[in-house]
Amino acid sequence: LTQRLKGSGYFASVRVQTDRSRVDEKVVPINVTLKASADNQLGFGLGYATDTGPRTKMTWRRPHHNRQGHSLETSIGVSEIRQEFSSRYKIPKKQRPDTDYYRIDLGALNEKTDDYESRLRTVNAQRVRETSNRWQESVFVRWEHETFETADDSESIDLLLPGISWSRTRTSGGTNPASGDYFSVQFLGGHRDVFSDINMFKSVAALKWLYTLVPRHKLILSLDYGAISSDNFDKVPTSHRFYVGGDRSIRGFRYNSISPENSDGELTGGRYKEVASIEYDFNVHGKWSLATFIDAGRAFDKFDERYRVGAGVGVRWQSPVGPLRIDLGAGVSEEDVPWRFHLSLSPDL
Repeated sequence: LTQRLKGSGYFASVRVQTDRSRVDEKVVPINVTLKASADNQLGFGLGYATDTGPRTKMTWRRPHHNRQGHSLETSIGVSEIRQEFSSRYKIPKKQRPDTDYYRIDLGALNEKTDDYESRLRTVNAQRVRETSNRWQESVFVRWEHETFETADDSESIDLLLPGISWSRTRTSGGTNPASGDYFSVQFLGGHRDVFSDINMFKSVAALKWLYTLVPRHKLILSLDYGAISSDNFDKVPTSHRFYVGGDRSIRGFRYNSISPENSDGELTGGRYKEVASIEYDFNVHGKWSLATFIDAGRAFDKFDERYRVGAGVGVRWQSPVGPLRIDLGAGVSEEDVPWRFHLSLSPDL
C-alpha cells in the first residue's frame, strides 16, 4: 500500500501503520496518513554517463491538475549527443488511478553520433492498465515524423504505429534487491495503406534476472532481442534500427558502435539485435561491491554475423536510487582489443 500510494505521485509523504492494539480476530486496522504534493513541482538534475557524456535535465510537474486527478509533466534534457523534450498528460481511471490510466505524450528528440543523425517528433496516445497477475499492459497509437541521415541514407519518414506492450518487475529488498526479475515485450507496426510511408513491423523483448546465491554474492543475467520486418529497410528510420555497444549493452565498446557496415566501413544499423550479459557482484563492505562481467551480442542483417564480446571488472556503490557503477571493459573479441571506462547510475531492475 505504501509503494502504491507513493507511486501515484499525488502525495509528498505517505505513512501506513497497523494498529495492533485493536486487532479483531484476524482483522488488523490500518491507519494511513497522507500529505498532498505541491501543486507545482520543479526538478533539476546534473549527471554524467559514458554513453551520453555530461547531461542536465529540468522537469515541471503538476500532479493535481484538476479535481479528477489529471496530471501534467514536462521535461527537457540536454547531453552531448541527445537533446530531448517530452510532455505527458495523464488521465487516471477512477477505480485504480495508480495503475490504470490514459496518457497523451508529445516528444522531440535530436540525436547525433559519429555514425548517424536523427531528428524525431512524436505524438503518442495510450491506455495503460495492470492485469490481474501484475503485468503492465499498454495499448497505443503513435505518430512519428523522423528526418535521419546514415552512411547510406538520408530520408524524412512519417509513420503511424499502433502497438501493444507488456512488462512486469518483481523484486524483494527495496533499492538493493536480493532477488527479482524483469520482463518486457513490445510489438508495433505501420502500413502504407494506413498513413505510413513504409511497411514495417517491429518486435523487441528484454529479460533480466537477479538472484543472491548466498549472502554477499549476487548474480545478474540479462537478455535482449529485437527484429524488424520491412520491404524497404533503407527507409526505416535510425530510431528504429538496431545498434549495440555501451554502458547498458556490450561494455568495452563505444555507445552504439556495433551494427552492419557498408563497403566503406560506416555503420548503417541492423534489422536484428541480440545481447546477453552475465554479471557477478560480491559485497565487500556496507554499500560497496566488486563486480565482474561478460557481455556478448550483435546488431545484424545476416545471421552469419559474428558476436562481439566484452568482459571486465567494476565497482558498485549502493546509492538511494540504485547502484553507481564504475566499470572497466575490454572488447575481447577484437584483434585490436578496445578498452573503455563505463560510468552509470540506475536500478538493477
